Amino acid sequence: MSAEPDTPWDDGLAVRVVARVLLAVILIGAPIVFGWVAIDLFSVRQSLVTARSAMGEVRGALGEVDIDEAQTALATASEELDDASGRAGRFTWTIATEVPYLGPTVTVTREVIEVADAAVEIAELTVTEGQQLLAQGLDVTVVDGRVDLQPVLDAGDLVDALPIERLATARDRLAAPQEAWLPGVVNDGRADVLALADETLATLERAQALTAALPGFLGVEGERRYFVGMQTSAELRGTGGLIGFWGVLTVDDGRITFGAVEAYDPFDDLDLPEGETRLGRIGTIGLSPVNPPAVDEAFLGRYATTAAARSFSNVNLD
Repeated sequence: MSAEPDTPWDDGLAVRVVARVLLAVILIGAPIVFGWVAIDLFSVRQSLVTARSAMGEVRGALGEVDIDEAQTALATASEELDDASGRAGRFTWTIATEVPYLGPTVTVTREVIEVADAAVEIAELTVTEGQQLLAQGLDVTVVDGRVDLQPVLDAGDLVDALPIERLATARDRLAAPQEAWLPGVVNDGRADVLALADETLATLERAQALTAALPGFLGVEGERRYFVGMQTSAELRGTGGLIGFWGVLTVDDGRITFGAVEAYDPFDDLDLPEGETRLGRIGTIGLSPVNPPAVDEAFLGRYATTAAARSFSNVNLD
């Protein structure tokens, strides 16, 4: 006895069945996903607020040189950001980034977390690796006329090791023009985090510049000599008074010495013919050196009549 032939599958029916299943999954799953993300967003906001408050405590503790308190506050900030990062890494958030209106909020929140996390990492490394430096208040100690260079070098190594580039990259990503609609609380939070990131990066850039310049200034690589102009109150100038005396500061491997002080007069005679001096003629209109220095036209326009470009004592007139 032959078997009954299989009933042919209706392709149209199959498509309708699949479509209904997908629609059911979307209708049932979407509210669950959105609800889950909404709960996460609320929790992340609380974590970010707590972390920001903790970082404020870190700043205060470092100002008081209370390392233990700073470490305790940092642990709180780090724990809160770990929780926020864990929530933002869920697959539901990845799905939510593709949803209209909700997507930009989720994306920006993730970027805010990344900026905050980078800032906390920098703070943790600063406190952990620079604990001794911070405990000493980063004071420059001078013993028998010589600066102790080791703290200066240690501070430079510490700043160089900080992941500043990570914070700068995260900050730039968050600062990218945002054309999509964002809830007010997200927009405000984004602006606050950007302001804090900019302040932090500015501080770190100053620290980088200072720690990079100090070793050379202090003669780590050999003797350095610096001209020092001393002002008097005989006549007022933009920075205090006219330059009446000068000396040379010498620094060699942290040891600082200061040479004899002399009057400024010889500097005004450097470009004059031999035997001719400018002493007693300072300020005379029309007097000019044989080899006049290159001076900005705006400076000359304002100060030419005071011999600011011709008299050494007047170079700080502005």
